Amino acid sequence: MSNNSQTAKTVLDVKLEGQQLFSPNSLSTSAAGTVNGNQTPLGGLSGVVYDVANNVYYSLSDARSDSNGLARFYTFTANLTGISTPQVTFTNATPLKDINGHFFSSNSLNPEGFALTENATVFISSEGEVNINAGSVIYPFIKEFNLSTGKELRSLLIPQKFLPVVDDTDKSGAINTGDTQISGVRDNLAFESLTITPDQHTLYTGVENALIQDGQIATLDTGSRSRILQYNLVTGQTEKEYLYITEPVAEPPKPATPFALNGLVDLLAIDNRGTLLALERSFSAGVSGTGYTIKLYEVSLQGATDISNLNSIPVKISAIQPAHKRLLLNLNQNNLNILIDNIEGLAFGPTLPDGRQSIVLVSDDNFGALGPRPTQILTLSAEVNPIGVTITQTEDSTNVTEGGATDSYTVVLTSQPTDNVTININPGTQTTTNPNQLIFTTQNWNVAQNITVAAVNDALVEGNHSNTIQHTAISNDANYNGIAISSVNVGISEVNPIGATITQTEDSTNVTEGGATDSYTVVLTSQPTDNVTININPGTQTTTNPNQLIFTTQNWNVAQNITVAAVNDALVEGNHSNTIQHTAISNDANYNGIAISSVNVGITDNDIPLAKNADNDIFTIKSNNDKARLQVTVTGQNSSLVNELGFFIVDDAQGRIGGIAPGASAYTQAALNRAKVIFSVIANLPNGFNSTNLTQQLELNSGDSLRFYLVRNNSTDAVNAQTTPTTDVLFSDPTTLKITDFGTEGFSLAWQDTATNTNNFQNLVVKIESTNQPLPLGVNLQTQQQGELIDLRGVTELVKADFVVNREAAFNNFVGFYQVVNENGGIDTNGDSQPDILPGEAGYTQAAVRGRIAGIELTVNNQGTATYIGSLTPGSIFAPFIIVDGRPDAVLDTNFSNDPEVYFPFLGANTDKVDHLRLLGSNIFGFEDLVNGGDRDFNDVIVQVNLSKNIV
Repeated sequence: MSNNSQTAKTVLDVKLEGQQLFSPNSLSTSAAGTVNGNQTPLGGLSGVVYDVANNVYYSLSDARSDSNGLARFYTFTANLTGISTPQVTFTNATPLKDINGHFFSSNSLNPEGFALTENATVFISSEGEVNINAGSVIYPFIKEFNLSTGKELRSLLIPQKFLPVVDDTDKSGAINTGDTQISGVRDNLAFESLTITPDQHTLYTGVENALIQDGQIATLDTGSRSRILQYNLVTGQTEKEYLYITEPVAEPPKPATPFALNGLVDLLAIDNRGTLLALERSFSAGVSGTGYTIKLYEVSLQGATDISNLNSIPVKISAIQPAHKRLLLNLNQNNLNILIDNIEGLAFGPTLPDGRQSIVLVSDDNFGALGPRPTQILTLSAEVNPIGVTITQTEDSTNVTEGGATDSYTVVLTSQPTDNVTININPGTQTTTNPNQLIFTTQNWNVAQNITVAAVNDALVEGNHSNTIQHTAISNDANYNGIAISSVNVGISEVNPIGATITQTEDSTNVTEGGATDSYTVVLTSQPTDNVTININPGTQTTTNPNQLIFTTQNWNVAQNITVAAVNDALVEGNHSNTIQHTAISNDANYNGIAISSVNVGITDNDIPLAKNADNDIFTIKSNNDKARLQVTVTGQNSSLVNELGFFIVDDAQGRIGGIAPGASAYTQAALNRAKVIFSVIANLPNGFNSTNLTQQLELNSGDSLRFYLVRNNSTDAVNAQTTPTTDVLFSDPTTLKITDFGTEGFSLAWQDTATNTNNFQNLVVKIESTNQPLPLGVNLQTQQQGELIDLRGVTELVKADFVVNREAAFNNFVGFYQVVNENGGIDTNGDSQPDILPGEAGYTQAAVRGRIAGIELTVNNQGTATYIGSLTPGSIFAPFIIVDGRPDAVLDTNFSNDPEVYFPFLGANTDKVDHLRLLGSNIFGFEDLVNGGDRDFNDVIVQVNLSKNIV
């Protein structure tokens, strides 16, 4: 039997073929007659299985480890070449052992059901015992055993409703004659049967007669309400239970009072879909012959009601569909003159040479309890056919054309039914079939019947589409009634197109940021069967109105308009483009997800990299990403003052800061709070130093608006330190600044630093322009106040530093650099990367000078130029310092009386708290060496630092 097919099967034409008989002592000299070294008679065969891989059979004895011998199963072979005279040979007996490897104790089990797995194990069911008179209640079990050793491996859980419960009716505290069983299996009428489906997933067992709470045992007038129990062998858990109604007792006993019964004694799975063979045994004492009547049924669990939730079966069972069963063979009605004995087990054997399926049955001689009886081995043959319907399409497909070609397919049954099978054909909405119903009888079941298919020639434009033809079977043959039948998928050709047409104005769509819009139209090419929604994805550079179109079965041919506008962003992108995508959603499968052309939109950019507000001095800078860069270059200088140029961000085109408008009393301070330093321009230039074309690069957010300011002859640091008045801060007005627009080349800012100066706005002239050049190394902090620093954080390579030093001073000064932890100037003295000394604290000067960068000791003769080369470690911040007319030794010796002045970018570190250091350009530092700012010329020493990476 196939072990993996999901096809339903049926058994037909069952015939009794032959038998072989064995007397109780027939194995006395064989291995099968010796169990654990003891001579043991053959007997009690209650179950049988066939091992197809090894071509042997195993048969379970119902000996209870009592006087009839140890609980055991036998091995035998059977040559069925001559099936009427099978040649059966018993070869071995395997005793059963419990989970601990011990033989089962006397009367601790009552083995009856037997099933073989593909894992070299067997399942065995025990009926247990309910002998109230003897005071004995033993629960039934279903256990798995090793096939070669007989040792128990595991147990399946028996549902509570099946376990016998005895009421202590006489209140004696013990089970005795006065008590009453109230639920569970009956004594000797429990789990007689056991089988496993070919796919090894499901195990079935059944009780021989009804549970106590489910009804009575079988009588001459009525059958008994047995239950079939279904286990999932993968999980080991029960899944379902079904009602199985046995037949009544076959014959009245003689005389009328002696023992009589009928019950379910074995099951055998035919397929994996709940089709089983069921063996019922009836016995009536005193009847001529053996008293046994044996009947074989085919049982179908498909459609049967799952009653696992019922602890007891109600008297009226109209709401319960029991398992359907069909009589296959009454073994007693045979023409072979074979006297049928107590048959309790059955198994499929090998396939016979003529293709029929062999079936082997075994009898239980009860170990002579009802008189000496032989052990009987019966052989049967049968047809095992798949239950199904075969559909054959022309060239494996069915294709039709609306108003044109038809096609056909055939239908035939795979096995002979027991009654007429009517197949109703549902052609769907897109095809017709002729005929719409087929009837197969027990005679014409194997004659293919033809069905012609045509397309419905409707008025809908659907494109090439498909249709499914369904089939439904109705029959009084339970195996065919409702059976699943393959559907037929029909390809339908149609010439009408499916799609959407997009029409653009003059074949293109063009828009302008902040300006002109454009539009295009969309219309369907054919009538849909349901609404079609077209969702419009405008992308990131355009907007569309609307963003969704809905076409119905009425307006599908009416073009709908979409207006396109450009997103007016702050990015400088140049003239660019954007793609608008379209997605169709519909219950009409032809239109759902259909491909729709995209629309490419040309966009004119209105963003200028650097623009000035026409009404004031507000500049706006933009780029093609989140950051924008501004380059400021000195183009002219004609002033006796050392002025500092800076900028600040404003909130709007009117220059407001936090709601404060230009000219308001709080505006200067608000501007200083946001101020960023660009550079200072000195008046008295040392020999060799040229301030023209000195540059500084600034990084801002794209879209920032900014204003410029000038600190006259002082610095932003000094204003914030309140060492110079805010009146020295000059904002743009007609008397201070002249702005010249160079178009795409940027702007010129020409400053007048005093009201009486007649230099015609030439005190300081700079050019401002947007740039894509990267920021020079080290300048990240130089726009900050007190930010005359070299910032190499984020750099991972050693940095080369080329120094150019100029001087216009009487003092012989010394310039060096030291490492600080952060932009506030803290110095780490213990190596934990945390500031240990802050500017202004005791010892700060000595710590800075002591920690100076080795090899960078910058001095120069007056009006001379000197160059130096050094290296700076990556990932650090470096601050410059000047020792006035002295050297580091004078600062670090123990004689504090001769310490020269040392000045830093951090005003708090300077003894006079005055600014002694100005930024003159990118990485260009100008020093003032006189106390309290002296002459504020910041030319006493000028250090230019050119930084580069990749030092070899």
